[in-house]
Amino acid sequence: MNKRKVFFSRCVCFSVFYALIIIFSGCQFTYASGNDSHIPGVLEYALKYGSEKQKEKSDAEKSSSQQRRKSQTLATESIISESQLRRRSRQQEIMLEQVRRENQRLRQEKQKAIISKDQQQKNNELQSHIDDLQNELKTTQKALTSSKAEQLKLKSALDAMPVMTPAELERDVVRQDYAAGVVMGQDLMGMQEGQSLLGLKTDNRTLLAGLRDALNHQVQINDEVLQKAVNANELKVKQARESVIKKQKAASEKYLAGFRKIKGAKKDKSGFWYRVDYMGDGKPIAGEETRVEVVVTEALTDGKVVEDMDAVGRSLVMKLDDYPQLFRDALIKIKNHGTMTLVVPPELAYGDEGYPPKIPPGATMVYTLRVENVTFQVDTQKDDISSSRSRSD
Repeated sequence: MNKRKVFFSRCVCFSVFYALIIIFSGCQFTYASGNDSHIPGVLEYALKYGSEKQKEKSDAEKSSSQQRRKSQTLATESIISESQLRRRSRQQEIMLEQVRRENQRLRQEKQKAIISKDQQQKNNELQSHIDDLQNELKTTQKALTSSKAEQLKLKSALDAMPVMTPAELERDVVRQDYAAGVVMGQDLMGMQEGQSLLGLKTDNRTLLAGLRDALNHQVQINDEVLQKAVNANELKVKQARESVIKKQKAASEKYLAGFRKIKGAKKDKSGFWYRVDYMGDGKPIAGEETRVEVVVTEALTDGKVVEDMDAVGRSLVMKLDDYPQLFRDALIKIKNHGTMTLVVPPELAYGDEGYPPKIPPGATMVYTLRVENVTFQVDTQKDDISSSRSRSD
């Protein structure tokens, strides 16, 4: 059944195809009769179709070839562009490295310049110091030369002065004259110390020369010149003393201004200021015959210690009536083992003369007074009676 259908279908297809060929051939022949190519229509159509197909193929190949060339060109350009970028990057890296090296070189040169400048400055300072030392050396050499000349003069003067030997001092008369000279020398030393407190200085060589010439009746200047020199010296000493007293007064006022603010500071009717640091124990000190043992520290208002009995382990024992009025007035304000601080104006201490070589004129004194022990008058009498009984026994 199926075979028949297939066969029948094939017959119908051949019949239709043959009819179409006849119809198409008639049309072509009709067209061909008017065509100068003298090619059958079927073949002409095939030729024309083949040409168009070949052209399309050629165009496609041409387009494909163009696309390939374009792709190759783009790829080449891309490769070239990438290569250029790499080359430029490398060039930039080289330039950057050169800049870094140049920067480093400039830094090194700058550092060398700074070091060179510092070294130059040090050299200048060193040269300046050398110049100063050389000038100082010249000054020292001149002073040394002058000093040697002075030493020669002094040696000549000393050679001319008498020198006492121990054997000569064995004689009483010689010893007495020598002692008088020593006392005079000590007086001169005291005068020099007093002038030193005033800021004045005496040349020993000139002083000895004047003393020697006066003793030998060989004074080198006349009486009028001598008196003028003495008056000028006295005026100089007076002015220096007044200046020192003024400074001491200012220092005293400043110190008292602070001391008065301390709790417990009081002023005695005699004029000194005091403060009881520790009242002590027992009954107040009284009685002229009462023996009082004290330890005193004496200082200036600037804190300079003049005498410190405590530091050397010393104490002083006297009857109350034997103490100076200043200390009597102070001691009766405390008891046994008591301690107090005194601020004493110059008129109650050493006055405008001072006490060379440590205490200047017009100095206000600061005392720390400590009572070590008190033996009252009654106790003293009991001790004396006990001692008498023991001796009689």
